Amino acid sequence: MNTKKIIILLGISLLFSFIIFKKYSAEENNYKEYYILQVGAYNNYDNVIKNTKTLDNFMVYEDINMYKIFIGFTKDNSVKN
Repeated sequence: MNTKKIIILLGISLLFSFIIFKKYSAEENNYKEYYILQVGAYNNYDNVIKNTKTLDNFMVYEDINMYKIFIGFTKDNSVKN
């Protein structure tokens, strides 16, 4: 009796797994690229403060002793360089 229940539950879980996998693999074709617009990268935070005084909206990200300034993101391929 327990073996039948386990086999039925295993079959149901495999069916749901297949349905979920099929749904997400179909959505993979809708892949879109976005580009993050970086203004600069600085060694110390004082330079970041000096160079962001004229910016209204920005984000500072610290990465391996570097402070990187980002001002936005876009889907437009022409502004990525």
